[in-house]
Amino acid sequence: MVDYFAKSPKAKDAIDLAFKYGKARAINANFEKVINQFLNPALQEILQGAADAKTALDAAVKQSNTELAK
Repeated sequence: MVDYFAKSPKAKDAIDLAFKYGKARAINANFEKVINQFLNPALQEILQGAADAKTALDAAVKQSNTELAK
């Protein structure tokens, strides 16, 4: 991973932010849908260099929380 992060610093930023701000929560029926719908595209954009890690993850969190609150 050290070599990968050296080549892809945005990936390390994404992981660091996920560990810093991530919280455990109970799995509900919408959890997998939310992960697939919002987090995975955000991570893909970050890893491709198309988005800033904090901005993309913040947006994914906001969208996920909205969806999970339904």
